[in-house]
Amino acid sequence: MKDSTKLRLAKLSDLHSEVEYLRSKATSLGSQPTAPVFIEASVNNITTYYDRAKNQMERELQQFQEALDHQPSQKYLDTRRLLKETIVECQHKLQSQLTGLCDPATVELALQQAKVLLQTLDAHKVHLDTMYTETRLLEKRAPEDKTAAYMNECRDMEEQWSKLKSICADHLCILEDITSRLREFEDNSKSVQKWMNEAKDFVLNRHTASEDPEALQGQLDQCMALVNDMEVVEGCLNKLSDVETALKSHSDTLIHTWVLPRLADQQAQWELLNKQVIHQMNRLSESQEKAVNLKKDLAEMREWMMQAEEEYLERDFEYKSPEELENAVEEMKRAKEDVLQKEVRVKILKDNIKAMAAKGPAGGQDLTMELKEVLDNYQLLCNRMRGKCHTLETLIDGGILDDIISEKLEVFNARYEELSHLAVARQITLEQHLQTLRESDHMLQTLQESLEELDKQLTTYLTDRVDALRMPQEAQKIQADISSHETTLEELKKISRPVILSSPEVKPTRGGSQLDVVQRKFREVSTKFQLFQKPANFEQRMLDCKRVLEGVKAELGVLDVKDIDPDVLQKHMDGCMKLYKTLSEVKLEVETVIKTGRQIVQKQQTDNPKLMDEQLTSLKLLYNDLGAQVCLLTHFIYDWRL
Repeated sequence: MKDSTKLRLAKLSDLHSEVEYLRSKATSLGSQPTAPVFIEASVNNITTYYDRAKNQMERELQQFQEALDHQPSQKYLDTRRLLKETIVECQHKLQSQLTGLCDPATVELALQQAKVLLQTLDAHKVHLDTMYTETRLLEKRAPEDKTAAYMNECRDMEEQWSKLKSICADHLCILEDITSRLREFEDNSKSVQKWMNEAKDFVLNRHTASEDPEALQGQLDQCMALVNDMEVVEGCLNKLSDVETALKSHSDTLIHTWVLPRLADQQAQWELLNKQVIHQMNRLSESQEKAVNLKKDLAEMREWMMQAEEEYLERDFEYKSPEELENAVEEMKRAKEDVLQKEVRVKILKDNIKAMAAKGPAGGQDLTMELKEVLDNYQLLCNRMRGKCHTLETLIDGGILDDIISEKLEVFNARYEELSHLAVARQITLEQHLQTLRESDHMLQTLQESLEELDKQLTTYLTDRVDALRMPQEAQKIQADISSHETTLEELKKISRPVILSSPEVKPTRGGSQLDVVQRKFREVSTKFQLFQKPANFEQRMLDCKRVLEGVKAELGVLDVKDIDPDVLQKHMDGCMKLYKTLSEVKLEVETVIKTGRQIVQKQQTDNPKLMDEQLTSLKLLYNDLGAQVCLLTHFIYDWRL
């Protein structure tokens, strides 16, 4: 319409010369005596109508120009259209970004798309700034009621843009987490599969143990290597299970359906193969151990026979006194006992070697030859031992040792009486010790049951986010119970310590282990009680305070006074009063959070007291700094208004 009016005004301006020409002609004709009277009147009417029409068009053109000045620029409109299209497109993409993720390839594709989408949103931030810039330019040439709608439109667009960027950033974090866990799953899965392939090869190709010692040792070394790696493989399987559990938390995706069958397959293979490998290792170890032990037993038999010959058979048979004969008799008694014991051992050794030779003739041939040599030497030793025993028995039958035997019998009877008294005293001590152990076991059982109840109660409170401030009477009761249990525990320690010292030969395995379990449970209950004493929603309250103060800080940066116009100053004054009101409302909560936080730090009721102390100090400094800035800005605006 503006262009049409300008065109008509231009055409009308082009007629100005013709109107002037008519006016001059009419003046010339009017000077003639015979000129008609209507000529001057007609020319005047035409001139008046021309001037009126031109003025009307000029006014319309000015009105159109003013109306256009009150409208946003074409750049604003184009930018708004582009930004709206981008926002709608991003919303559509975000709705389906996390759906259909059924394998690593789709996850990787979604991750790249999320990065591109986030870059797109960042690139369109300049368009949002352009809209704000054009709106501020419009404020300078248009009234406030005209520009308020466009400013609100800019804020709405900025809010949508920020929300989309936040959602996109969250999706990007989720996809990066899924990608890293899938890579971890692949790495651990490869390690597990490598072990399983080696285990399958070993179980299938090395099923029968070789009789060759070197081959047997090689198989055993390979099997031991697999067994040594089992702990690492089990750790990898646990990590795979942890990854599957973590991926379940991303309920919007289906990626855990890709992980679950692979995990189940490897777990099933692990359950089968680890048992087969251990069974094979036991078989190989048993075969090797039997062969080694049999050779060792044969060597010990040879050494014993050589030692027996040196000690009992290579000495002179002449005894010049009863004492020497007595010593010889004692030595021969020991020799007889050794011979009887070795006879049983030789029989067992013979049976074992025959059994091994029957299972594998090639592997047991050497042991059979060594056994024959040992049996011959053993039989010869027994014959020589019988001859010497017969000689000594002949000497004993002569009555040489009667006095010695009587003296030894008296010593034996005295020693027997002494040992009988010691046995009675030891029995009394053991009965007292048994009674003490029973009482301690009862106290430990009662204490353990009470601690279990306290543990369940505190676990319920912590799960329901109930703290001691909400249940002060229950907290006092629990604290009293814990103090009582601590006293009982110290008494049990004092009781168990002297009992163990007084009876060192008694192994305190059961009582000691149960006392350790109760001590660990007591420490767990004490830790949970400290957490119960800590306010349940303290971290959230501290974060809420910080969020409110950060909001005040952000709004305070907007209230930078750059214009002394009264309306602008009044607007800034209203903003300052709003911030002052916000700080006044949050003051009590900030002070309460800081006071409660100091108590938590002092009582060591947090995992990182130093970090919490720094957070409380930062919150206090932020509140004081914002209060000072708001007051200073308020006084500054007030002075400008005056």
